[in-house]
Amino acid sequence: MAALLLAGAFAGTLVHGQFFGTAWATKAAHCAKEAAERVPGEGFAQEVERNGYEQRCVRPVQQRLLGVSLAGSALVVLLGAVGLWALPRAALRRAGPLEPVPQEWQERVARAAAGLGVRRPPRAVWAGPKYEEPFTAGGARAVTVVLPRGTQRLSDRYADAVIRHEVAHVAAGDVGLVWLTRGALVAASAVLLVPPVVFVAQQGVDGGRLFWGEYGGRALLLVGLVLLLSQMVLRSREHEADLLSVRGRSADGLTSWLARAERAHRSLGERQPSPVQPWWERLLANHPPLTRRLTVLGLPYQHLLPTWLDAAATGLLGAITLDSVTSLAQTGFTGTPLLPYAFLTGALAAGTLMSLAWGATVWRSAWGTEGNVSVPRRALLALAAGTALGLVVRLQATGTALSGSASLTWPPLVVLPLAVASAGALSAPLAGMYVRSRRTAPGALVVLVTSVAVNAALFVGALRVAQELALWVGVFGWRSLGAHLSLAGVYSVSATSTAVGLGCLALAVLWWSVRRGLGEGTGRSAWLMPLSAAGASAAGAGVVRGVVSGGGDFEAVLQYDRWVAAIAGLAALVAICVAGGGAWLGCALWAAPLATVLTSGGLWLARSWFWTRPVDPIGAGEYVGTALAQLALIFVLLALPLVLVASFARRAGWGRGMVPVVAAGVAGVLALVVVRSEGVLLSVILMGAGVSG
Repeated sequence: MAALLLAGAFAGTLVHGQFFGTAWATKAAHCAKEAAERVPGEGFAQEVERNGYEQRCVRPVQQRLLGVSLAGSALVVLLGAVGLWALPRAALRRAGPLEPVPQEWQERVARAAAGLGVRRPPRAVWAGPKYEEPFTAGGARAVTVVLPRGTQRLSDRYADAVIRHEVAHVAAGDVGLVWLTRGALVAASAVLLVPPVVFVAQQGVDGGRLFWGEYGGRALLLVGLVLLLSQMVLRSREHEADLLSVRGRSADGLTSWLARAERAHRSLGERQPSPVQPWWERLLANHPPLTRRLTVLGLPYQHLLPTWLDAAATGLLGAITLDSVTSLAQTGFTGTPLLPYAFLTGALAAGTLMSLAWGATVWRSAWGTEGNVSVPRRALLALAAGTALGLVVRLQATGTALSGSASLTWPPLVVLPLAVASAGALSAPLAGMYVRSRRTAPGALVVLVTSVAVNAALFVGALRVAQELALWVGVFGWRSLGAHLSLAGVYSVSATSTAVGLGCLALAVLWWSVRRGLGEGTGRSAWLMPLSAAGASAAGAGVVRGVVSGGGDFEAVLQYDRWVAAIAGLAALVAICVAGGGAWLGCALWAAPLATVLTSGGLWLARSWFWTRPVDPIGAGEYVGTALAQLALIFVLLALPLVLVASFARRAGWGRGMVPVVAAGVAGVLALVVVRSEGVLLSVILMGAGVSG
C-alpha cells in the first residue's frame, strides 16, 4: 500500500508540473520579488522576515501542488479497490464453469473451518475440467474455495491438506490482501502512465529526452519495487497459510504432498519455482519454492528471518518514503508554524513503515528460537544499501535536473543508511530480551503492539538523529566532525525528545532483563553484571573528569561533562558486548544509558555547588538529558559495528568478573582523550553559541 501511495503521489506531482508548472513558477518569482521589496535591508532578522513573507505568499500554489499529488495517491487507491472487486470475479469466471461440491466435501470444508476458528465456513466449488489451481476468492462475508476436480482422486490426507491450506487463508484474514496485492501492479502501472500520455499530448513523441530519462527511470524502478513487494507479500501469505493449517496437528499430510509435488517438479496451485524453471519464472512466481515451504514447515520461525532481498526492498521503500513524505510535508506546511516538523513527519512515516516491514519479521522469528535470534549480516548490509539507493532516487526531484536542485549531497548517503542498519541490528537483541521475559503466544495483541512500538522508536529515532547530523555535516563539511556530533547531540533542538525515547527504551529493556533473565544467567546474574559495568564506567569516567581539567570557561566545563557522561555509556556498552558476546547485547542497551545517567548526575551534583552568575544554573534534567541525547547519537553511529562484533564474540569464561574492570578502564581512557581534545570541544561551544544566538 505504501508503494502504491508513493506511485500515485509521484505521478500527481508530475501532472501538476505539466498543467500548472508555469503558473507555479510565475507565482514563486512574484513572491520572491515582492518579499524583497516589502522587507529591504541586509541581516539575519531581515532574511528571516523575507523568508516568512515569501512562504505565506506562495502557500496557495503550494497547497494546490499538494492537492494534485494527493489526488494521484487517491486515484491509485481507487484503482486498487476496483481491482479488489474485479480480479476475484474474473478469476472465478476463468476457472469455470463452477459447480457446487457434494455435501460430503462441503462438510470437510466446514470441519477444517471449525478447526481453524472460522465462524462462517466458505463455500466450496469444483473448478472447470481444465483448471488445476486451487484458490480462494470473495469478500469478508462470502468466501469461495475453488478446488480442482483432480482433488477427488487424492487420498483423504492429501485432500484434507489442500482444503486446510485454502481455508487457512480465510482464517488468517488475508483473502482480500492477496487480491489487493495482485492488483497493485496494474493500479500502479495505470497511474504512472498518465504523465507520459500528457507529455505526448502536449509536446509529441519527439524531444523531451531529459523527461523520459528522469521520469522513465524512476517509474520503472517504482514498478519493479511494487512487483517485488507484491511477490514478497504473496509468498509470505503462503507460508502463513501452511503454518496455520498444521497448527495443533501433524504436518505429515501437507509435507508429504509438497514432497511428492517437488519430486515430480509439478505445481501445487499457481506456478511453483522449481530447478527446471528459468530464473525469471522463479522470481515472478506467486508461491515460494516447494523446498522452501518444506523447510519453513520444519523450522517455522528461524527460516522466516528477512533475506537480503527483503531487506533491500525494505530499505529502498523506506528511503523513498522518507524523501517523498518530507518533500510533501514541506509543500503542505509552507507558510504555517508546522514547517519545522516536515523532517520529523518524513521520519515518522519511514520509521513506522520500516518497523512493520523489518521489525515484525525479526520479532516473529524470535519466538521460534526462544529469543536466540540473530539477523543475517548480509541482510543488514542489504538494508543499508537499499536505503542509500532510495535516497538517490528522489521521486519529488523529477524534472529538476537542469536547475541543479536535484543534486544530493553526500552526508545523507553515508549517515542515513548507517542509522537504518543500526536500528535494524538493535531490533534482534531487543526481540530476544522481550521473548525471554514473556510466555505470551506470538499472536497476542500485546506482542504485536510492543513489537511495532519498540521498532518504531528505534527507526524513527535513528532517522531523526541522522537527519540532523547529515544537515550539520552538509553545512560545515566533514572537517571538525566532533563539532557536528555535538550539534546533533547536546545542542540538538530535539535533544529532550531523544533523551526521553532512549530512557523509556532502556527502562523497558531493564524490566525485561529483571523479569526473566538472559541466556545462562537467571535471577540476579541477569542484571548484576550489567549494573556493575554501568557503575564501574561511571566511576572511571568521573574520576578522570575530576582529576583532569579541560580548560576553557564554565560553558566549556559543562560541555566536557556531558561528553564524558556519554563516553561512560559507550564504555559500558563496549565492555559488555566484547566480554559477554551477543547474548548480553540486550542488557548492554540499558546498562549504557544507566552509566551516562550516573556520570552526568554525579557531575551535576559536583558542579551545582559552584553555580555563579553570569552563568545560569542548569537543571539536573537538562544536564542528564543532553548527555543521553549525545549517547543516542553514538548508538546510531556505532550500533551496527558493535552488533557485528558481538555476533562474532563468544562469551568468555572470565567475562562476568572482568567486565567492570574493562568498563572502568575504557571509560577512563576515552574520558581522558575527550577532555584533552580542547580544540575540538571549544570549537563546538563557539558553533553552538552561534547557532543558539
